[in-house]
Amino acid sequence: MSVYSTDNQDALVWHCLTNPDFTSVTEICDAVAMSHPRLLRLCQRAFGTTPKKLLRQHRFERSMAQLRSQSYRDWRRCIDPQYVDQSHFIRDAHHFLGMSPGRYLAQCDAAAA
Repeated sequence: MSVYSTDNQDALVWHCLTNPDFTSVTEICDAVAMSHPRLLRLCQRAFGTTPKKLLRQHRFERSMAQLRSQSYRDWRRCIDPQYVDQSHFIRDAHHFLGMSPGRYLAQCDAAAA
């Protein structure tokens, strides 16, 4: 019998996926002592998507949270250091939001006013 129950494994994997110190699926596999195919199956079952997409989503969410709390004109200090450049971040914004981050934040500001 495994030392970790399924719920504990799910929680451990989720912790790694949401932790900015983990930047790749390989790092997570090493941290939870799990093969890549097994991690993929666990993520599909427990979270409904791949670990790579979850890492990408959390990186984007961390960046957007920083942008919302600060001026988005100073985006360089707000976006996650895992982004290579601004266009990399904007591609994720279009993927997750369907629009640029500036447009999204402008709509949030307009809705709040």
